Amino acid sequence: FFFQAEDGIRDFCLSRGLGDVYKRQPIGLLGYNYLISEQMQMDTLGITNSCFNGIRATFILGISAADYIYNLRGLDFHSDEYVEVQQKIHQRTADRILYLSTKNKGIYLKAGQYLGNLDRLMPKEYVQTLKVLQDKAPSMTFEEIKVAIEYDLQANINDIFNNFNEKAIAAASLAQVHEAELKNGDKVAVKVQFPFLRKQTPNDLKILRWISVAAVSYTHL
Repeated sequence: FFFQAEDGIRDFCLSRGLGDVYKRQPIGLLGYNYLISEQMQMDTLGITNSCFNGIRATFILGISAADYIYNLRGLDFHSDEYVEVQQKIHQRTADRILYLSTKNKGIYLKAGQYLGNLDRLMPKEYVQTLKVLQDKAPSMTFEEIKVAIEYDLQANINDIFNNFNEKAIAAASLAQVHEAELKNGDKVAVKVQFPFLRKQTPNDLKILRWISVAAVSYTHL
């Protein structure tokens, strides 16, 4: 029964051009099972991440908006008390954005870095707090990055490069860079997008657009 089921899965994938989606893996007494490819695992991780990212971002947006609305309510806009309370709220909100940027990573980290550079537009509490994100870019292991390279180029990494430096020489919010040598001897820098972002980024962008619209709407209240 198990072998017939496996043959059915294989035939279904091959008939739809999905032969690269599955690969045979031994699983003890059951013989073999077709498991999803490493890139599809990364895609699944990205979709899952984007769901949690959205929940986290919505929650932080909500409590930050409530912080401004309720704690500034009834205060004279021109009073020293208003300025003092507002500065404290700015700092609390900046701390929340910092947490959100480092926790969600990807496009959220890039957005946090962008806000940290708007020293002429954003409150000083935001700029001072978020500037640290310029040095917070994470990097992934070579085995994780290798998944994206081989998926995009549809070839084994050893068939493309003579040498590939497994340690990243630079990392940003969405990608990292490695030194490598092609088969013809050319020295190149290979910039690789983090594999889980292939599916995560489009969903994260939808949430960030919604947050931007909500923030603009709040400023017009």
